[in-house]
Amino acid sequence: MKFYDTNGHEHKIDVRPSRWPKKDIGEGRGKFQSEVGDILAETFPGHYVLEEFPCLGERLFLDFYVPSKKIAVEVQGTQHHKFNPFFHKDKKAFATQQANDRRKEQWCNINDITLIKINWGASKENVLKALG
Repeated sequence: MKFYDTNGHEHKIDVRPSRWPKKDIGEGRGKFQSEVGDILAETFPGHYVLEEFPCLGERLFLDFYVPSKKIAVEVQGTQHHKFNPFFHKDKKAFATQQANDRRKEQWCNINDITLIKINWGASKENVLKALG
């Protein structure tokens, strides 16, 4: 598949599922993110749900991407919305986190991908509503 970065450069990547093995809890993601992945798989049976998909050219990753639906999902904890010393060593680190979130949004817009943000702890019902 072809993607473009925020500087307009073209990138290609193989999106076959063999390139994106399912991760186990503890491999850089938490239980809630795993639950969201399971909900995505249930919601889109027969479609590839890729985890930790790169925003090519940006050094950023999307939590989930469903290529056939052009849907990306980001699971967001409170650290995405307000400063938290557990996640951010200082206010600059928090500002960087917010800037990275905006870059992901921009990357998705450039590539005609719908970015869905799921707040940490959302009920299954609310996750399903967000997915449409």
